[in-house]
Amino acid sequence: MFKFSVFAAGFLLLNLVACSSLQEWAVGQKPEAKLKEVFIKEADMTGALLVFVVNVQNPNKHDLKIDEIAYRVFLDGKEVSQAKTEKNILLKAEQEAEVPIPLPIKYSQIFDNIAAALTAGSITYKIEGDAKVSPFSIPFSKSGKVDLN
Repeated sequence: MFKFSVFAAGFLLLNLVACSSLQEWAVGQKPEAKLKEVFIKEADMTGALLVFVVNVQNPNKHDLKIDEIAYRVFLDGKEVSQAKTEKNILLKAEQEAEVPIPLPIKYSQIFDNIAAALTAGSITYKIEGDAKVSPFSIPFSKSGKVDLN
């Protein structure tokens, strides 16, 4: 039984390393993203749909097809929104693309955070999620603090 457990653990480790190397080969260099603009697509009495337009540069010599980006947004440690992209995104080799990323916001979810942030003079944020680049899912996370003074 012990030999089987060691074999199974070794096999699992080998697969994880191989998948990691395969993922690096398939994806290559990490694309770079910069926020270009933010606009309101829809708004009503309860919330709004913000659209973040991100300029993404693919430094690789091959196209990357992103099947989906699913993400969650936190303000001061409280989740305020979660969403995912609506369609596939093709990043052409060694080119830039503008990627619209929807972010639904409910006013009731952010009101307390905004009031506390105005009192404190700052707010912390965190965006985390996964980008699905077939056949892999690549996690990402970005956090920081915005001073409001």
